Amino acid sequence: MAVSFIFDGLWVNVAIVFAVLFAIMYVFSVYHFTYWKSKGIPYISGTFPFGSIGNVVFQKTSLTEIFLDFYNKAKNEKYIGFYSFLEPQIVIKDLAIIKNVLVKDFSNFVDRGVYFNEAVDPLSAHLFAIEGLKWKNLRAKLSPTFTSSKMKKMFSTAKECAVELKNYVEKLSSKGDIDFKDVTGRYGLDVISSVALGLEGNNFKNENTDLRKVANMFSAPSTLQMFRFTLTLSAKFIAKLMQMRFVPKAVEDYYMHVVKENTEYRENNNIKRDDFMQLLIDLKNNKEFQNNGELKKDNQVNLTLEEMAAQSFVFVVGGFETTSVTLGFCLYELALNPHIQDKLIDELDEAGSDLSYDVLNQLPYLDMVVSETLRKYPPVPTLQRQCLKDYTLPDGKIIKKGTLVVISVIGMHLDPKLFPNPEEFDPERFSKENIHKIQPYSYLPFGEGPRICIGMRFGKMQIKLAIATLLSRFKFETSVKTPIPIKIEKKTITYNAEGGMWLQVIQRKK
Repeated sequence: MAVSFIFDGLWVNVAIVFAVLFAIMYVFSVYHFTYWKSKGIPYISGTFPFGSIGNVVFQKTSLTEIFLDFYNKAKNEKYIGFYSFLEPQIVIKDLAIIKNVLVKDFSNFVDRGVYFNEAVDPLSAHLFAIEGLKWKNLRAKLSPTFTSSKMKKMFSTAKECAVELKNYVEKLSSKGDIDFKDVTGRYGLDVISSVALGLEGNNFKNENTDLRKVANMFSAPSTLQMFRFTLTLSAKFIAKLMQMRFVPKAVEDYYMHVVKENTEYRENNNIKRDDFMQLLIDLKNNKEFQNNGELKKDNQVNLTLEEMAAQSFVFVVGGFETTSVTLGFCLYELALNPHIQDKLIDELDEAGSDLSYDVLNQLPYLDMVVSETLRKYPPVPTLQRQCLKDYTLPDGKIIKKGTLVVISVIGMHLDPKLFPNPEEFDPERFSKENIHKIQPYSYLPFGEGPRICIGMRFGKMQIKLAIATLLSRFKFETSVKTPIPIKIEKKTITYNAEGGMWLQVIQRKK
């Protein structure tokens, strides 16, 4: 009984300590949530413990919708403060300030402020998250992957995947309506896994590959995983304090195994491919090649196996989801707007069936259609940068060191002051005659400045290639199962559609 009494007393003391700590945190947070008011900056109010983003944590709304809401609530203001958990953060609306943050004053906003922890979670230390000089050096080394010459060499791999996509759609077309959210996901994963991991994806042949299972942990996260994502993206201090993992251990084990096995196979058999994985292997061995093919040495970057896996991981996770959702939304809009689809088909038919990389990138209407899709449905709805030292805004207000600055891409893209009739799908916005009307820094599907998306050209290439290949054989129409209007998925970080993207496929008569 004495032992029981001691343990009972211990639990009582522990409970009291936690209650006191909770009370202190609550009182602190109530005071803390007056931060923006004390600065004279308009703000979204916050409540303990999640600040202004509780609905995202509990998956009642999406990141896309909440930052669209914040943008709209700012009305005619140039910026608006909010709270992510206990951290005061700010959404910037003014285009001149956005230019300063992304380009002019980039040295003060180099980092994204995303949590990463190489010791606890090696795959979290990827190009998107890492900071300072390490980011600068690695970015410079990875950029050659996406030169025109390298893109042309990767084009044939993407083209094979596009043909697989067309054959898969033809196979499904006899069964009725097709869920293109699933189909475009398979295509995106096949292309990106081949380039980033040197794997044959086989996602059109196998119902649920290992890589697809791993990718789905991020494209369709659980409530707990979404909580982790939110912390690592927008509450770095808390995630660091908790030594949190962004990447589940099972995912880490998978990528480490794939990268190690692929690297050893290529090195042991003297195999080289023109892909992202080969560049990582060369960097691991501290090799870099000049344009004339001569080997040169550079001691600034010498990747470990863990760092190779981290870059492959972010390329796959970031690349497959953004590609697949953009392609799905594009096909959806073509089905809703048959006059646009017919005009695009005419351009593609005139170009011929066997498109090369150069020809694909010289089709103006195809580029306009893809650009308008990225405007209306930006796959990454926000950009963020961390203020590295106190920053004075044009009106004299101060953004304190460490504050996270958020740019609502979705807010700008759907702002009628920037894009008249924003809900209308109108590729003519990007025509040679009209594109000058788009205000600088109002259209940011891939970001801007030194931290612009490194895979931008590769992503657009795969989307254009898939559209061109599909329209060579099919036309797309809506059906009774087509979601009109689209509902936004609340359980993802990217801008995605809730449920299926059902469309009807009609064989073209040529």
